[in-house]
Amino acid sequence: MSILSSAMGASLLATSIALLGAPLAAQAPLAYSSSTASTLCTDVAPQSDWKTSLTFDTSNWVKPGWSTNPVYTPPPPVQYIWMVPDGTPTCPGIGPQEIWIRDMFEVPPGYWTIKLTGLVDDDVTIWLNGNMVVLNSDCHADEYAKSLDVTAYVQPGPNLLALDATNCNGCRGISYYVEAVNFMPGQTNTPAATLMANGQGATVPGPFRQAIPAGSTLDLTWAGPPTMPYALYTSMLSPSPLPIDCFGMLDLQLPVYLLMNGANPYGSLIFSLDENGFATQSLTLPLGLTGLSFAVQGVVFQPPGSLCVASFTAAHQVLID
Repeated sequence: MSILSSAMGASLLATSIALLGAPLAAQAPLAYSSSTASTLCTDVAPQSDWKTSLTFDTSNWVKPGWSTNPVYTPPPPVQYIWMVPDGTPTCPGIGPQEIWIRDMFEVPPGYWTIKLTGLVDDDVTIWLNGNMVVLNSDCHADEYAKSLDVTAYVQPGPNLLALDATNCNGCRGISYYVEAVNFMPGQTNTPAATLMANGQGATVPGPFRQAIPAGSTLDLTWAGPPTMPYALYTSMLSPSPLPIDCFGMLDLQLPVYLLMNGANPYGSLIFSLDENGFATQSLTLPLGLTGLSFAVQGVVFQPPGSLCVASFTAAHQVLID
């Protein structure tokens, strides 16, 4: 059911959408790469939590050196690296056969697309915050990823990129380039309209992103004015969030659809906050939908006499993992 034909708030939203402003201007991309000072490596097989723990002990790890490799040379300022002194030619076979690499980075609020690009000679497995995003095991020097979208695995605060790189024969080296693009400050959760998804949703601008295993639940927590109705909408995230008069920032692509709460025995599409201004609901993520990505955003209607009749919550992108 389209938001423009829903029983409640249709005329309000339709009027507001007619008053849309121009898309916000994009900000320059941010980049994190194998050339950064935070990169550490070892040639001693680490314990299993090396790819998941932000506080893993790396006191015995070292800074990799940039290396020369005539087979593949990444574009500046990205550098090929291996566990060798700076400037070491890693052909025909200098340095250890296998190395483990950790790097940490943060993405400021507002960058809603995160992409990974890189070269390897020869194989690599990469995890982002413990989620495997690359498995390259062909024993060939090649580009293991080109603008691979890893947005769903990025989290607020520190992010951990972990790489297990292996040389099959001859030359060796690896590069990686994590780029944060499409700066579009989305809607912020506010006291007037808040939507938390599995406990995530601070007051910094959204949209928020998380991967949730198939078969588990997406637990939504609402807050706003007591006893006021609210509705949950779904679509894909928009590359150009749209400011809508009084409501705030719509982070979903049009058309958007009312999302039914399967836990409600009457199949109602509109709910009301309790006398304290809170509500919770859960959506089960089916087992057969692994790999599906969707986004949700809420609208909380405001008390009579308020300056705005309704306010958007922050949006949440969900990847069924």
